[in-house]
Amino acid sequence: MESEPPVWFVDVDGARLELSTRQLQMQVEFQRAAMEQMYKMPIRMKEGDWRDLVDNLLDSATRISVPEELTQKGQFQELLEMFCTSRIRAHSPEELLTGKPWTEEGTTYFKLSSLQEFLKRNGFTQYTRGQITERLKELNGGAVADKEYRFKDNRDNWRKCRVWFIPEPERGEVELPDVTFEDDAPF
Repeated sequence: MESEPPVWFVDVDGARLELSTRQLQMQVEFQRAAMEQMYKMPIRMKEGDWRDLVDNLLDSATRISVPEELTQKGQFQELLEMFCTSRIRAHSPEELLTGKPWTEEGTTYFKLSSLQEFLKRNGFTQYTRGQITERLKELNGGAVADKEYRFKDNRDNWRKCRVWFIPEPERGEVELPDVTFEDDAPF
């Protein structure tokens, strides 16, 4: 299954094993998985024979596509959208300094450290800082995705901070049905 990380399925003696890449690559890990899932322990092969067997299995493997949300890139984009559109959005550009994302004229700006902290709080630690910035550049069509942002604070002084930016994520607006109330008193 082409998720990240991939999940491997191998049929052994009529049973289907679900394996990680490590479990498929290393015989001892494979034996452990077979014991846990089949209550059997296959005999060990010579390392060269094992490598050839796995290589042949990989050549004939059926690939199962997965939705983008099951990839690291998809998880990142989902969390980035959540970060940019949640209720903690800035109401003025100076709130960028407190870590909130600011949206202006179709572009959402934020500090990279704030995004990283949000990702970490939500259990996403798979990307390095460099990988995060590359994904942000991709969302900007490969163009530059950071700049020095200048704004006037509430004291009319010019301030600046380094920000990263993406096109404003589209928020799915929910249409609420019209509600009518009767004028009759309940008592």
